[in-house]
Amino acid sequence: AISFTHYDSLTAAADMIAAKGFASNPGEVFSYSSYGYTLLGAAKANEHDAFDMINVWGHGSRAHMGGSQTPGMWMIGAGVRLLERSAPGVLYADLNACNDYRHGLESSALITCPVHLILGSDDRMSPVKAAQPLLKALTDARVTIIDDCGHMLMAEKPGEVLDLLIAALREPAS
Repeated sequence: AISFTHYDSLTAAADMIAAKGFASNPGEVFSYSSYGYTLLGAAKANEHDAFDMINVWGHGSRAHMGGSQTPGMWMIGAGVRLLERSAPGVLYADLNACNDYRHGLESSALITCPVHLILGSDDRMSPVKAAQPLLKALTDARVTIIDDCGHMLMAEKPGEVLDLLIAALREPAS
């Protein structure tokens, strides 16, 4: 396994991957989490790489080839521009809070009301399989998986998300 924590930038890490031939040699053992220390390090340093990483990994495959339900909208570019408007340190504070939170499953087990999780089938930041422990911890959970959608559900499939939220709000309380 390779650690990217000692590379100065995402570009330097990518250059190392290319130089070592990992991309073309599937037999090599290689692991890399874009939502790990490299992203946190870039966000802490207020580097633009953090905005790029979130948007590349946060959007599903359709968003990389257009795919917007709004004609002419560039979802990845819009996501980058939105993050560029944030104050320095805000992205790092958000990501670090998520990274440091340790009692999610225990706290989730205390929830007694119905919960509806809406997940993207192509989410690489929070993959569907990563939600399984949460689903087991919740006592009354329902799941909808939106096909061809990444982590940025409301940008990628706004109509489907809105319909699901409206339906959830119309459900009678149990």
